[in-house]
Parts: sequence; structure tokens; C-alpha cells
Amino acid sequence: MRHCVTASPSFKVALHALTECAVIQADNFKCPVLVTGEWVRLDEQELQIASQLLQTNRSRWWNPSYLEPIRRGRALQLPFYGDDWNLIEVEARTVDGYGACAFIIGDGRFVPVTGSSPAIHDLNERLSPRLDADSVHQSAYLKFFTGVVWGASGPFNIVETAGEAATLLLSTEALKVEPLRSEPAEHGLTWHANVIYGSQLSNAAFRIDASGKVEMLEDHELVTGQSRVAIRPPLRVVPFRNPGAIE
Repeated sequence: MRHCVTASPSFKVALHALTECAVIQADNFKCPVLVTGEWVRLDEQELQIASQLLQTNRSRWWNPSYLEPIRRGRALQLPFYGDDWNLIEVEARTVDGYGACAFIIGDGRFVPVTGSSPAIHDLNERLSPRLDADSVHQSAYLKFFTGVVWGASGPFNIVETAGEAATLLLSTEALKVEPLRSEPAEHGLTWHANVIYGSQLSNAAFRIDASGKVEMLEDHELVTGQSRVAIRPPLRVVPFRNPGAIE
């Protein structure tokens, strides 16, 4: 039986070993996950490490007066980069609502998620993600990439169930969502996914090359609704239901 690990002061956090911790349920956090998958909760010491990392890097991208203190944190393993690479999300109250920010950590490196693609492409050049002919790693990578590289309206969240879609989009129509699937193509695999971007649910097709570049081949709008999450880069914010109240 494996146990929750304690993050080391060196910040080389092997969060992939957090297996006995319960997989996080949606109602534990106010903000929906950035990337769908099996997230695990950070313990108190790991939250302190996350806070210290943000403090260390705040001169470049972090405003501590906007999001403090951190109340909750979660981790998602990124197996296509290696066993000790994780996507971390932390959540706290902000002036606008419950805000979540994310960063990537592994092998002593800290990469903030700001919605910009150059940082991800640079990471790919350094690490050479494991994507060749591996549909499991490709599907995980596609959900990761579309979640951390944003357009003007935020991330391109891949959803595989109506429940996942409902955490991001309020719609008067029934949300019909299908699982992510692939089919053989001339140059590898073509991936078909339901994507929520801003206030729209669409069906899209993607291609991933061996270097980690993702191309959207086509998309077709299915439903337009109301987004439950506001984008305040580098934060995603769920507005307070009762402004001024502690929830």
C-alpha cells in the first residue's frame, strides 16, 4: 500500500506517489478542474510548498494581494513528460470570486500556466513528450494542452460526459457529450472531442505531432450557453454566489 508523500524543500515534488489520497470530488473545490483526469488533493505541507513557489515566482506573474491565502490544492500526473511531472492547481478567494491558478512542476522546474503556448512548446523541446504511437499518452496530452493553452475566451476544455460539461457551461439545452476517441489517419491519429471554449460546446478534431504541437483540424458548434467560469489571466474565477460571504 502506497501513502501520501511529503513535498521536499527543494520543490522537486514527486506528487505521482499521492495514490492513497482520495480522488477529488467536484464539490471539494469551487472552480472546475482545468484538465479532466484523476486529480489528488494536496495536504497542508504540500499547500505550503505551493504557496512558497508562488511567492518565489510572483515578481514575474503573480499578484499576492489578489489571491491569498491558498485554501485548496490538487495535482494531476503528466505521464507523457515523466513520472515526477505534475500539473498543480491551487484555489483561494479573490476580489471577484473563487480563483484558481495552475503551474507545472517536475525535475526541479516550475512553469506557470498563463494560457501562453511558448512556455509549453519550450517545455516540449526540453523533455520530448512520450507521444509516438501511444494513444493513452496522446489522449492525456491533448486534454492537458488544450487546457493550458488559452484563446481570448480561456482554455479549450475537453469534456467526456454531460456532468463534466455542466461544471463549465450553463445551458437550457440537454448537453449531449461523447468520450474522446481516435481514428487512424495518414499521419498518426485524428482525435475527436467535445470541447467547451468560453460559452460554446463544440465537436472538434485534432492532430498531435511527435513534438507535441496540436492542430485543430475542424470544429462544429453544438450548443451555446453561459460560462460558469470567468477568465482573469492567469486565474480562472467562479463568481461568489453571495458577495462578501465566506463560503
